[in-house]
Amino acid sequence: MQDLTPPPELFGRIISQIHTEQRLQILKKRLAFYVVAFTVSLPALLFLLKDLSMQINRTGFFQMLQLAYTDFRVVSANFSDYFLSLVESLPSISAAFTGIVLLSLLFSLAKLLSCGWEIKQLEK
Repeated sequence: MQDLTPPPELFGRIISQIHTEQRLQILKKRLAFYVVAFTVSLPALLFLLKDLSMQINRTGFFQMLQLAYTDFRVVSANFSDYFLSLVESLPSISAAFTGIVLLSLLFSLAKLLSCGWEIKQLEK
């Protein structure tokens, strides 16, 4: 009868494959989380952008900004007052929320692409 011994590198390959599968499971869970985060952030960003544009129109921010193009000499002579009135007319809370959601959308998109690329590399 022949001696049936496994090749010496078989144990290492099995352990390596187990670690790869464990890493794939973790990455797939992360991928699902980032897909949900992206899916939630996108409509929230659209809603907040619409709200921000309505508030900017309501406060007259664009009209104040156009003043720099129409009466540049007056604006440059009174730049500090003009700048303060621009800052004052900007809806800062809405702009801050929109910025936060935009950053979360970009972060989740970056992580989504990163996890997808890493999964693709591990599945080869």
